[in-house]
Parts: sequence; C-alpha cells; structure tokens
Amino acid sequence: MPEFDNTNKVPESNNTSKVPRQKSSERNALHDFASYNCLFTLSGLYEKQLTSQKKFLTDPVNTNIIARSSGIGDYYRTAAVNNLDENGVPYTKNEKSAMVADILYDPAYKDSGKVADTMHDIFFENVNIISTVGPNVERNLSNFTKMTFELHEPYGITLLERLRVVAFRNGYKDYQAAPFLLTINWVGFDEQGNPMNKKAQSLERRVPIFITRVEFEVNAGGAVYTVTAVPYPEMAFDDSFKFPRTQFPTNVSTIGAWINSTETALRAQMIDEQKGGFREFEDFYKFDISEIKHLLGAGMVSSEETESILHTGTPAEVYGPDDEMLAADQAQIKQKETGMHLDKYSSLPKAFEDVIRSTDYFQNLTQNFWKNLTGAQSQQEVISTLMDEDKFVAALSKVENQYVDWFMIKPQVTNIGDTLDSITKMLPKTITFKAIPYKVHIAKLLTPGINFGKLDFKSMARRKYNYIYTGENVDVQNLRINYKTAYFHRNIRDDDSATGDTGKFKSITAGLKKLFGKEDYPEPTLPLRQYPSVLKQVNFAKRISPQNAKAQEFYDYLLNPTADMMVVELEILGDPAYVAQDIFSPYYDKILQDGQYDDQRDVFNMQSYMPIVSLDYRMPTDINDKEGKMFTQKSLESNLFFSGGYQVVKVDSSMNQGQFTQILTMVRLNNQDGDGQTPLELKKAAQGGLDEILSEENLKKYYSKFFRT
Repeated sequence: MPEFDNTNKVPESNNTSKVPRQKSSERNALHDFASYNCLFTLSGLYEKQLTSQKKFLTDPVNTNIIARSSGIGDYYRTAAVNNLDENGVPYTKNEKSAMVADILYDPAYKDSGKVADTMHDIFFENVNIISTVGPNVERNLSNFTKMTFELHEPYGITLLERLRVVAFRNGYKDYQAAPFLLTINWVGFDEQGNPMNKKAQSLERRVPIFITRVEFEVNAGGAVYTVTAVPYPEMAFDDSFKFPRTQFPTNVSTIGAWINSTETALRAQMIDEQKGGFREFEDFYKFDISEIKHLLGAGMVSSEETESILHTGTPAEVYGPDDEMLAADQAQIKQKETGMHLDKYSSLPKAFEDVIRSTDYFQNLTQNFWKNLTGAQSQQEVISTLMDEDKFVAALSKVENQYVDWFMIKPQVTNIGDTLDSITKMLPKTITFKAIPYKVHIAKLLTPGINFGKLDFKSMARRKYNYIYTGENVDVQNLRINYKTAYFHRNIRDDDSATGDTGKFKSITAGLKKLFGKEDYPEPTLPLRQYPSVLKQVNFAKRISPQNAKAQEFYDYLLNPTADMMVVELEILGDPAYVAQDIFSPYYDKILQDGQYDDQRDVFNMQSYMPIVSLDYRMPTDINDKEGKMFTQKSLESNLFFSGGYQVVKVDSSMNQGQFTQILTMVRLNNQDGDGQTPLELKKAAQGGLDEILSEENLKKYYSKFFRT
C-alpha cells in the first residue's frame, strides 16, 4: 500500500491553551437537563417560618395556593383537607371538617372564602427579578431586590379575594402587609427522558415576599394582573420604619452605648405616640451586632481627640477629690464621648452602619487586609511572609486569604401577636437591623500603581465565561462593555480641620505603595489613576473621626461599583446559582452551607461573600490565510485586555414564555496583571535607599499597628 503523502498536511491546531472542561460545580446546573422548565407557586406563609431558616426551607410548601405556573387544579380543595398548622403538623379530622365547612372563617371572610375556593386557575406568565447584591448605591450595605410578575386568570377576578383569605388562614387579618411565599422550581428530564427529581429538589428557591402593588386589566377573557413585590424583610426599609419621627441625640463611646441610647429613644418615641393617640400598640426596634462581635471587641469608636482607641482623661478625671494628682495606676482613663443627632431625615440603618464603621476594626481595615492576605496570626508572621517570595506567593494562592472581613445589614420584620392595632389597623411589629459578616475581595483595596502579580481568578471563580467564537461558549448570549477612559480614583483628603491621610493610615498606605506600587500602570491598556478630592458621602458619625478619609474613601468606592472604570453587562442563559437563597432566608437556625458557594443547592452565597467570576474574550481579527485558522496564540493574547476576574454587582433574571435568561452587571477588578513585584524581587533589584525601605526594621515600623497587644 503506497505511503500517504502528508507534505501539504494542514498544521495541527494548537490545543495547549484550551480551557479544561468545567467541573459540575463550576457550570450552570441547568446544563445537566436535556429539557427543563421554570415553575412558580405563590402560596401562604406562617409567622414562625419568617424567623427560622430551618422551618422556612424544610417545611412543606403551604397548600393554600394562590397562583401556580401549571395551574391550581385541585390544590385549593386539598388545602382545606390536608393543610398543615403553623408548626407543620397536619390538622386533625375534626379540624379538616371545620375548614371544609367554613366554620373556621370569621363571618367577614366567609363569602370571600367561598369565592377563593372556586379553584379558578391563575397562571404565571412573566417573572422578572432584579437583585442588587453586595454594597450598592440604592441600599448602601444591604441587598436590594425587586420582583415583578404577570398573572393571568381566565374567566375570573378572584386574586385579591384569594390573597385576603390565604393571609387570614395563615394568621394575618391585615392582608396588605402579610407575607406570602414565592417558590421557584426548575424541573426537567435527562437525555433518556427520566425526570431529574433529585436535581430539581436542590434547585428549589423560596422567597418570602411583600406585595406592594397590584394592577390589573379586565377583558372578556378574564383578568391580567401585574404584581410588584419585594422580599418581606425589606419592609424594614419602608419610610414608615426606617426614619424616626422625633429628634434625639445619641452619645457615642462604644457601639453598645449607641445601640442602648438609640433603642431607648425609639421606645420613648413609641410611648409618646401612644399618649398622643397615634397608636395603640408600640413597635420595637433592635440593632444586633452579635454576629460581628468577634471583630468589634469592646466596640470602642475612634474619636476626634486622638487616633488611639484609649483616650487620655481630662484633668478633672485624673485628679483626686482634694486636687491631688492620682498615681498612674489609680487614674481612670475614660473614653471621650461624641454624639450624633438623629431626626426625621436620618435613616436608622444608615446611622447603624456608620457607627459600626467608626469602630476601631473597620477604621483600621488596611491592617486587616495584610493579616488576611498573608494568613498570619502575628506581626512577626506578617513581616516574615512579606519578606519571603515563596511564602508570599503561597499565601496569595489560597482563596480564603483573598478576602477581608466586612459587614452587611440584614433586616428582619416580625409581627407581634394577632390583634390589630385599633388606631393604625395594622399588626405591631419588631424591626431588627442585624449586622452580619461579609467578605470583600482584596482586589477591591488595590489603588493606582499597586498590584500583587497576576491573580489567578480562574482557579477560584465558580463560573467561567468564554466569549465568543469558541466551542467553550455555552452560556454567553451577548456582551456590552462600558469603558470609561477618563476614569480616576478619588484620593480623598478631609477638610482643613483635619490633616487627611495621617497617623495610622499614612504609615500603612505608604508602606503598601513602597512595597507593591512601583509600576506606573500594572495594566497599560487599563491605566488606573487617582486625583485628590474632597467629595465623599455624608457620615452620620462624622464627628467621631475627622481623620478617617481613607476608610471613607474605601466605603464610597464599595457603594458605587457601577461607576468603576470597566462595567460589563453579560447576557447569559439563566443560571439558578445567581438566585441566591441566603439573601431571602432568615438568619437564625441556619442550615445553609457556609462559604463562597453552596454546593448542595448550586448557588452563590451572595449574602456573605462578594461573588467573583472570570471572563475570557476571544475575537479573531481575521482568518489566517496560511494556516486556515481563526485563532493563533498571538491573536488570543491580543484580545484579552479586558479578560480576568469580575465582581457581580447586579443580577436581572427574566423568566418568560419558558425562556430563562439573565443579565449580569459586572465590574472588572483593578490591577490584575503586571509584574507583581514581591518584596524579595524588589530587594534584589534595589538600588540606594530601597534596601533600607525593605529592611525588617522599617517593615516593623510600617506595620507595628497591625495587631492589638
């Protein structure tokens, strides 16, 4: 047999840069289905389910069904026979009979109950969920979610009656402020036509909602309702609850003192309103820092008298009763008190987060940045890691070291009793603002000229997107880039009464720049610049620490992600991982998995971690005539200037006519590439005074305030 002549054989393609197949935990869970559908159920919710994560997520879905994607069918009659009480226990035979006979109905609800029990089908047609996750301009340090959905009821107009009756059956006479449960299920089949029930169970999402508006159009075919809703706990951000109605000062020496003072003042406001005939029952406010107590320590705030956490007492405080100076061990060193005034224009959650940010830990966030980055537990360990290239690279490669402790505010609203206030005609409530831990990626702290080398976001990101013209693109539908060439970082200096970047911030920031800020532009195509500015957000605790410009700068930067240099809108095939269950769940009796990602439910934990994804851009300039290929290694590299790690800041989920898509608004993390000169590399290339800068003695001087003694 003649030998095949391969002299003109087409060159083999270069597969060395091929991205490995994603693990099951790194790809869209819906890709495991051969076909799937997204189903919705709107039903009742009991009060106890609002305070227990375990009950909320594991109790059977309430059989008082209001609307359902696949139709209600016989569900409503089943509700009367097989309903569960608020403890999840089936009703007794007599109780079932009583419900069927409408004996349990209040006379005012009897006719409405009969209308609701006609079992008219109400279908979901279009659902849109917009979630702004992490720090944001709309809600500062709280998540913001808005839902709209269309309901179609053929030959009937029973939605409002059904809402009223279901709320009553679950213990709420005030149905306009009652919680309801929106359940989302992704169901489907595998390639053999078998239903994937186990997979579908892990993808279930439950959202407690508060319906804020119902608009409907009636025609010959029935009614079409347009419903607007928010997660039920976000009722706490209604103006009725988040603004006080009287003015009161709060003396601040510790955050505990602020909480006691504020709660006492709000209680006095309620008593005054009772005496004035504005209400019968009082609402209660709680400010909870128990989950971040380990960060706050004693909770002392930094005051304007000194940058130290301990403040020198006044002469009256250090002299004895006979004007005789006390011995050093007898003098009572007291924390100086400063105050803030809260009034009808002061947002309570904003004031709460401001006073938390004014505590020692969050004022010294930069020191915690180094501690987290190196994974060190002592000052000497920090220095040792920074001076050793191998140790530093190893520390940087650990995902857990790439996050810094921050916090978010999680609201909770619970109703007290079941008796309506005779004046307000509403149930009294307890409004809780709870500070919970939140992890911010270290790349958010990078300023112009500073980088740590190429951070490998592909190794840590739980979602990796490849766009376009490659077989690896199975998710991306469209991409829009907003690149601001005139962008620059605000380098905040305070007003003339403060010295700006001084004291603890001066030494730490200077040390950071000297160690890692030797490059003009770590990413030449994305040059990051900064310029002095006095613009900053209003801080209710502004009198506490006028020299906190850098802490305020970081806070303002976190809250305005879409103002960053590069913002991408990525349209993808819908992924349940971005419908974050932890945002919508109660915080107590936790059963959700901790960490960046909940593998059991295939979902990001957006309430506790900043979600990070990676994006690769591949676009051929032209087909290579000689090789017949779209891509060469050179062309790939030339089109990767905006590839890298991105923070997801907003998720717009749309489920319409069986199609599920999402638009991810993402911000590219700064200074991802560059030389990434480590201290050891700088030391080797040092000339003149650089050796002195990197000496262990000077490093100790720069970072001597990292750890409390």
